[in-house]
Amino acid sequence: MRRILCASAFFILLVLTAACTENVKPGAPLISSEPTAASADITRQPESTPKQTPEPTKTPKPTQTPELPSPDRAVSSQERKSSNDLPDLRDNAPLVYDFDGDGTEEELVVTVEHLTPANGDNNPLRIKLVINDAEYEVEDYFNDGIRLYITDFNLDDDYIDFCLRILGTDIASTVLLCRYDGKDIVNLESLGLVGVAFEYDEKGSLFFPSYDDTSGEIKMIYDYISDVTAEERHYK
Repeated sequence: MRRILCASAFFILLVLTAACTENVKPGAPLISSEPTAASADITRQPESTPKQTPEPTKTPKPTQTPELPSPDRAVSSQERKSSNDLPDLRDNAPLVYDFDGDGTEEELVVTVEHLTPANGDNNPLRIKLVINDAEYEVEDYFNDGIRLYITDFNLDDDYIDFCLRILGTDIASTVLLCRYDGKDIVNLESLGLVGVAFEYDEKGSLFFPSYDDTSGEIKMIYDYISDVTAEERHYK
């Protein structure tokens, strides 16, 4: 009887072992090494969302109103004088005026020195203005023309004004407004001019077309008394 029971138990054990190993491939591990979907979700780090830095608030610049002359000084365009009517005195001598209004005439001596060009296309030169012991020197590399004008831009003061106009390679030029104050030759202002001429009213204002990268050609005005350069529309 004992042998029969042992044989039966052994047979049942064989049946259970075969049932457990029926779906397992040969050589395959009984426990899978690949992580399950649940384990992958647990080990995966969440993607970080980049922080968005807010743009700084731009503070608008305050609008500055230039100190302009009173409206009674305004001169219509028909009454203005043109620089086209001023003679070029660069090569004229002698140039004798009471430049500083002290009652004594001074002589303006102009010397022109031709410089060595970097290439054959240019003819650069240096111009020197001398009044007594005062000197003022300007160099023009391209030498498309330098003109010297002498006139009175403001009849209400005692000065005789003069300016150098340096012509550019196109319609642009630079106007250097100068004055002899009894001691030095002072450059009052440098005007960027577009066109062939500027205008003046003999009351201390010069009118000239200029150029702005945004607005294109604009009308400008320089005032001797307030020493302000602004768009002419501010005077209307």
